[in-house]
Amino acid sequence: MALDPRFAGLDAWDDGGPRGADRLWLASGVIALVLSALLAGPHLLIPTPRTMPTPAPDPAVLAALEQQTQTLNTVMTQLARPWQLWLRRAVLDLPAEHALLRLDIDAEARRLQIEVAADDFAAIEALVERLQRSAAFTSVRTLSHTADATGELRATLEAGLP
Repeated sequence: MALDPRFAGLDAWDDGGPRGADRLWLASGVIALVLSALLAGPHLLIPTPRTMPTPAPDPAVLAALEQQTQTLNTVMTQLARPWQLWLRRAVLDLPAEHALLRLDIDAEARRLQIEVAADDFAAIEALVERLQRSAAFTSVRTLSHTADATGELRATLEAGLP
């Protein structure tokens, strides 16, 4: 197949096929490819994996990961506690004469602090006795109590968690 006359001179094989010198160059190229494939062996088709040395981990990163792991373990431990029982006994079962002012649960120290308001000290003592009878807490004691200007008594109670 001949090229369009506009492209005359651009076809290296304008007589329809490669000339003798071109055949020699083509053959030498094919021979060079075959020889390199034979010498390279299987590495030419299947590259061997190379292991890269990994740098030593940064101590600051390791310390941060350790801290996060400890925090996660603490949270998971706290989630496994019987929160519903503690909150029901400390908050929902409060008699009407008490007002809950503050609730602080420290699962690591295994204690619960409750700040309540009551009309008199006898009501605070009754609450302490009631919480002591409950199986939800190991020990209940009054940490402090004060009376404000209106005569309302505020008491801080501490209960141990099982």
